[in-house]
Amino acid sequence: MNRQVTDILTSMDELDKELLNEIQSTFPLVTRPFDAIAKKFDTTPKIIKEHLNNLKKVGILRQLVQFLIPES
Repeated sequence: MNRQVTDILTSMDELDKELLNEIQSTFPLVTRPFDAIAKKFDTTPKIIKEHLNNLKKVGILRQLVQFLIPES
């Protein structure tokens, strides 16, 4: 791993890591998904958005999208 990647990964806190796991597996299908995520982590939607924006800023996230695949 190069130094820049190592620096980014070591700067991530526990909430960053948990958020990445959460949004990759069970992003909530609700009107206000950041509120739902914040409730799960006992924090505010503002803090969730700040963490996700920071992860985007440092290059961990490129974009946050959700794919809906209908069941057959």
